[in-house]
Amino acid sequence: IANTLNGMHLRLGLLPEMPFISEPSSDCEDLSSPACYTGINMEIIELMADKLNFTYHYVMPLDNKFGGKNATTGEWNGLIKDLLDSRTDMIVVHLSNNAVRKQAIDFSYPIMDGGLGAFVKSDSEQRDVFFFLRPFDKTVWIAILVGFVLVTVVTYIFSRLSPFGVNGSVWYCRNSCTCQRCTSGETTKAPECQVDAMAKKNAGLDTRETFWLIGSGLVGKPGEKKPKSAAGRALLVFWWFFMLLMTTMYTANMTAFLTISYQVSDLTNIRELLGQDSYKWGVVDSRNPEMLLLSHIQSDYNMLGNQAVKLGSLEEGLDKVRDGGFVFIDEVPGLDYATSGDCNIVRVGEVFQNFELAFGLRKNSPFKDLVDTFLLETREKGIVDGLYKKYEQLKTSKPCSAGDSLTMHFTNLSGVFYTIPIGIAVGTLCLIAEYLYVGIKDADGKTSFIGAMWNRAKTQLFKKRENNDSKNEEKIAE
Repeated sequence: IANTLNGMHLRLGLLPEMPFISEPSSDCEDLSSPACYTGINMEIIELMADKLNFTYHYVMPLDNKFGGKNATTGEWNGLIKDLLDSRTDMIVVHLSNNAVRKQAIDFSYPIMDGGLGAFVKSDSEQRDVFFFLRPFDKTVWIAILVGFVLVTVVTYIFSRLSPFGVNGSVWYCRNSCTCQRCTSGETTKAPECQVDAMAKKNAGLDTRETFWLIGSGLVGKPGEKKPKSAAGRALLVFWWFFMLLMTTMYTANMTAFLTISYQVSDLTNIRELLGQDSYKWGVVDSRNPEMLLLSHIQSDYNMLGNQAVKLGSLEEGLDKVRDGGFVFIDEVPGLDYATSGDCNIVRVGEVFQNFELAFGLRKNSPFKDLVDTFLLETREKGIVDGLYKKYEQLKTSKPCSAGDSLTMHFTNLSGVFYTIPIGIAVGTLCLIAEYLYVGIKDADGKTSFIGAMWNRAKTQLFKKRENNDSKNEEKIAE
């Protein structure tokens, strides 16, 4: 490509907006001088001038606007008007490429990708009364309550069914033991029967006590009564382990909520602005966001554009956001840079309506191919990305952290909840092992192992086999 810019002097249109173009330096005497400005675009132009061998000076629009088209007269203003009127040769701001502007001017190869973002004042200062629930998502709290009820019911069932449980051993003694067998090895006063002593000793882990035992585990405290069976104790260990993990994560997350500055907003989508009275919203007049909203195919965006407050500058929009009750819609990444470090301003939802940022040239400009080729090489070498990071790091700002991102959801904790079904499974295996053990112990010459197991099951499940209470009473009387 022939260097048609060689030896030329260009008039470049600009408007200050960091990180692309800075405000004129304090010692600037001539606002058209390249020495007055810094920024991403200024460094790109400097590199371009060195390579293509041209000189330049800057020209600001008289109305300080980027360039919008009057819907009634069809006339342009701002930087685009200056370009069309031959007051400038090229626009070197981060000009948004859209269909309306494309009809009037040409755009260079894009220097960066952009999009629209809506920004609002954070309501983090308005503490929710139930902020202590925020470390966990509501689904997690529901799952904990379900787990509590499930473990309570299963623990009670294990206690009732186990031959070594609170009730199981008593039931079996009452239905199968003589007082002599039940008191062997025990220091009891005749004619006291150990069945009665056992019943008195083990009375306690009923429905209420089981509820209290498992419920106290929610706050890491052991209950007064404990399961006597291996099945119940195995499940209790898994429940305590589950609550240890949940308590640790809750404590850590709550600490983060109370110590880290976080950003929240009751708005999650820009369309929520329609049909509400809490917020007003606005766009900068004759700027790309206004054009995109008004020309959007969806009526919701058209309504947002028509009802938006027309602002004079980016700074005015941010000031209104800081005052509260106002949503400012403008371009990203420029607005991301402007609000970085300001923890009182948060973006609403995701970036939408993506577009390209480029330089502007007149139709059929003789040096468009030169500019496109240079910008393509610049992006391929990573120069533009490097410049953005450079100016981002130069801006002094404190880190902000979004509180909602700290909330732990069920998907994050699903592995922890596996401990409950695993505990139930282990407890069930222990219960089966207990029945096998007592079946072997109960088996004698007259009763087979299968018969002993059947007798034990009938005793535990139905609490009836033969009414031996009268026999026991007769033995006590003897």
